[in-house]
Amino acid sequence: MTDVRPSLGEWLTMETVLKPPSSKQFSWEQESAVPPLPPVTQCCRHARRRVVVSTDLSMATQILMGVQAVAFGIAASLAYSYRQSLGGAVRSTDIASASIAAGRFNGFLIYLVLVGIAAFVLMVIWSAQVHEVTTGMIPETSRRKFSVGMTIGSWFIPLANMIITPKILAEHQKLADAPRSKGRVHPEWQTTKMKPSLVVWWVLMPIGSLLVWWNSGTGFDFRSGLDPFLRSLDALSIGYLLLAIAFTFGTSFVNHVSKKLHY
Repeated sequence: MTDVRPSLGEWLTMETVLKPPSSKQFSWEQESAVPPLPPVTQCCRHARRRVVVSTDLSMATQILMGVQAVAFGIAASLAYSYRQSLGGAVRSTDIASASIAAGRFNGFLIYLVLVGIAAFVLMVIWSAQVHEVTTGMIPETSRRKFSVGMTIGSWFIPLANMIITPKILAEHQKLADAPRSKGRVHPEWQTTKMKPSLVVWWVLMPIGSLLVWWNSGTGFDFRSGLDPFLRSLDALSIGYLLLAIAFTFGTSFVNHVSKKLHY
């Protein structure tokens, strides 16, 4: 009797009919057809905004601004002492005292510049951080005028910074003083009053800076006599005194805004 065996095609057909694909095999084929999801990346930089101003930064800024105010006061006193010593420089003893006063005044200006640079750097960083904090307080129905780039860049624009920078600081202060509800300021926060300390700071500072800049390069000239040099020292004394008063009010302003943004 002849043994008849099915062909390969018949065998595969029988296997498919008698043994259907398992659910496990089907699910595997179905899953392989779905493209994998792209990986989710999270950037921690934008995950959480700063809600308060750094206490260490605000304190360091206030300390350096206060030291700068004191330094301007000392510079005014040294300039006045130098002027007084030159006023009576007739005898050899008067000339010696004038030389000592000149050395003290000119030597102190180096420390004044170093303190000014440090205070300037911290003031720029503090202003940028205040901008970040106050931006998170603005409701969706309102917006601010100046960006963080302008907040930082305004300090480095000659002459224009005397107009733009105080406007930005006023915007910071109005947002800090505006009524809040659940961390958001009132939509009409622009109507908040400006602090007088900011006005005094940015009115006296340009005047004092101009007096100091205009008279710093004035030296003694034998052809012109002593009087022009004495007048320049008088102007320097007044200029440094105005700067001392200006930065005293500036320190008060920074302290006020920082306290408002600590909670």
